[in-house]
Amino acid sequence: NIYISYITLFIILIIIIINKDLIFLIIIIPLFIGLKKYKIKYIINKFYLERYLYKLNFKRIKIIKNINYMKRDYSHLIKNNNKYLKEEEILKNMFDK
Repeated sequence: NIYISYITLFIILIIIIINKDLIFLIIIIPLFIGLKKYKIKYIINKFYLERYLYKLNFKRIKIIKNINYMKRDYSHLIKNNNKYLKEEEILKNMFDK
């Protein structure tokens, strides 16, 4: 999905450069920036969803402040109000709303 969008926008950008029409160029640049932000958000949510759906066990445990510091190949304990919660509990609260 995302790669098709990049290819389409790249082709449109080439056509615009050939025609030297700046108005369309001004419209296309924010679309590239928006796609990049969407792709990053998509990858992060995919990581969280995989952790939620598949109960993965890792040998290494990492204590983190919030869910944004999660890393690959680690199990996580999240410190929340002087309590330690497993990542499964946090992700369950996140996806079972």
